[in-house]
Amino acid sequence: MEQVQALHERSLPTVTHPVLTSFESVFVRHLECERDEAFLTTMEAFIKSVVGNSYNISMRQVLFRKKSFDGKGTSGIEERGFFCSELIAKAFKECGLLVSEQASCQFMPSDFSKEGDKLKLRGEARLGDELMIMFDEDDIKAKRAQLKREEAELHKKEAEERFRQPEQQ
Repeated sequence: MEQVQALHERSLPTVTHPVLTSFESVFVRHLECERDEAFLTTMEAFIKSVVGNSYNISMRQVLFRKKSFDGKGTSGIEERGFFCSELIAKAFKECGLLVSEQASCQFMPSDFSKEGDKLKLRGEARLGDELMIMFDEDDIKAKRAQLKREEAELHKKEAEERFRQPEQQ
């Protein structure tokens, strides 16, 4: 299942992601569970179905949606935006680790903290200790500036290429 690891590495946001750089730090917890073939296949299918989806939080969903849709499956999920904790809750549900009628959008980041009481994982699955990741604001600003320069250069090259194409015909 090297593909899952490669997909996982490509889908992780960098520290320049605007959502992550909105905070001085974030906490992460490692999922500790049996990663058998069924788990990896299900997780890989879920990841592939949501890679590229937008980050989205809808207060309407958070306030009014109380139950999940009618069962498992990723049908229609490709166009859907996710809030961070909603995405993790949905992934856990898809893999059968989180059994809850509660809609995934009802899970908040605090539910995944060591003090959270809403998260009931199935079997031996558990979340490891909290690890804090702190961001260096100066490094983030420098990386953003570098990415903007690289993007501008790419757009310039693409424009030059489009300009040259009519001459070649």
